Amino acid sequence: METRITTKGGFFASLMVALLFSGLLFTGCQSGVNQTSTAEAISMINAASGARDFEKVQSLADSLERAGSLSKGASNYWKGYAQYQKGDRNLAEYFWQEAIRVTEDSMDPEDLCYYAKSASYLTSQQCRQAKYVASLQTALPVISRLERIQCDTTSDYNNLLILAGCSKAYFDKTDPAATEMLERAYQKHQANIQHKLSKNAYRDAIVGIINVSYIWSYLKEYEQGLFWTSRLGLLIMEYKTVYPDDKEYIDKQWARFKIFEAISLEGQGRHEEAESSYQDYLQTKFSQTKEGLTNASDYLTVAKRWNEAAASYRTIMDYLRKEKNVYSLANIQRYLLKKYHAYQMLNRQDSINLTARQICEVLDSAITNNWRMDASELHAIHVRDMEIVEAEARSARQQQIYTAVIGVFLLLALLTFILFRLRMGKWSAKTKKQE
Repeated sequence: METRITTKGGFFASLMVALLFSGLLFTGCQSGVNQTSTAEAISMINAASGARDFEKVQSLADSLERAGSLSKGASNYWKGYAQYQKGDRNLAEYFWQEAIRVTEDSMDPEDLCYYAKSASYLTSQQCRQAKYVASLQTALPVISRLERIQCDTTSDYNNLLILAGCSKAYFDKTDPAATEMLERAYQKHQANIQHKLSKNAYRDAIVGIINVSYIWSYLKEYEQGLFWTSRLGLLIMEYKTVYPDDKEYIDKQWARFKIFEAISLEGQGRHEEAESSYQDYLQTKFSQTKEGLTNASDYLTVAKRWNEAAASYRTIMDYLRKEKNVYSLANIQRYLLKKYHAYQMLNRQDSINLTARQICEVLDSAITNNWRMDASELHAIHVRDMEIVEAEARSARQQQIYTAVIGVFLLLALLTFILFRLRMGKWSAKTKKQE
């Protein structure tokens, strides 16, 4: 008799375990639907980025975050990167700021990676727009935290040092903290190159030194500019020795080296050497691009070759009209105002008046376009925030459903147990009575 009771009890215990396990399995299956590992998620995004399909990068970053395969920090970084590549700089800044915000207290290695990366891209963007106060406000807290937790050996940290140093130099060219930051970053880049011997280590260093060369030229500190430009040239020659087949990249960076060298030499009054460097620059394919023409114009302005500078700005404006990209405040500042100045130096009143009219015509459209962009960006941010709220609400509802399902399973198990105990009690009483 005892054996039968134990068997039934064991059967019931097995039933309860099966019911509970089924509930947990159901919950686990539901939460794991369509999930992808983090490594697979990053691989998918990298593939889309390599194909320059930035709409897909944006979509993947969003959907993979919702599925739980991508952290919020990683998702916001990639969305910022996608917007940057699509030309929406303001929305890119918004996503990078979000990436910094959601990772600033985390110690997770992945979060720290995207924390530094997002800060590096955001600070670089702010420096390009001459927002040097904002760049320092972004970079310095991140640099301080990365140093405090001993995460100061990455290329992103090194470039943050460079960008902060450049920003400090903008406000005070003699600031020893600025030169110390720049030198420390250079030495760290060199250490990375020696340690990793990779394309990325070289490229990160080259980008960093380009920023330093540019800021000293911009500040008309031509001796410092030539010192850093020489370092840039050595890095590019090393890269060419190790990766000789990367011809397009080498052409572009060698062109940058030569134009910075020409500007620094011209600024020091070394005209013949400057002209030689400029002629070397013109031999590169990069010199014929829109960016290349802009760099040439910077040299021609320093050299006071106003006719050539004005002609170069005319060509740039033609490029912008073809791209339908002329109507922006940045283009007015970078090209039309410089073109106006070149004609002023030539004292060509007709051209001065014509350029002034162009500035007025474009300015109205640029301001209107800027308002539209701001409205569009605010709408996009609002839509994104609403999507986050809806996703969180959906997740909460799913969690409530899963909790309810588990509760039902537990209740059924409890009822089954009670009924089983009642039946066993009756059966036991009947058995004793018969005995």
